[in-house]
Amino acid sequence: MSTDPDKSWQRIVIVGCSGGGKSTLARALAVRTGLPLYHLDQEYWLPGWRMPDRDDWNAKHAALLKRPRWIIEGTYASNLSERAALADVVVFLDLPRWRCLFRVLRRVVMSYGKVRPDMAPGCPEQFDASFIRYVWTFKRQKIPQIEAAINGYNVVRFSSQKAAYAWLETVAEKSANGSAKNRSGL
Repeated sequence: MSTDPDKSWQRIVIVGCSGGGKSTLARALAVRTGLPLYHLDQEYWLPGWRMPDRDDWNAKHAALLKRPRWIIEGTYASNLSERAALADVVVFLDLPRWRCLFRVLRRVVMSYGKVRPDMAPGCPEQFDASFIRYVWTFKRQKIPQIEAAINGYNVVRFSSQKAAYAWLETVAEKSANGSAKNRSGL
């Protein structure tokens, strides 16, 4: 299967480090393709930043995957291989660590105390040193897990925002001839 944008794609997974632009790319891709978008942060977290019971989360995740069409944004490596197996393409945003960290810190400053649109209700933005450490160590600790989970599937990997946006524009061009309309703005 090709990683060139294809209007027949019905299931798209977007993964990468926090602050890497997954949510922004996912929203733009949803506009261009007309596919429903699911942010795993919205699906996973309970109010007050509480983690769900593992069985409850696995059942909710499985229900998402049963839907016929989707863009699912979020890494959640523990069940990434399940998503990758069903996806027409996996988009892997592998941006530099400094860029991700800068964006996360900027997001905390700009949205502190507010619930972002891609976050679960009752989970306001906060400063969390362990989360900053997670972002800083993501390449060393999480990328090997991601690579193992998506190995053998149709993957397009970007190491820069510019490359991801160039690819997104080709999605817009291909979709303009399909059911979705070509819309600008990211």
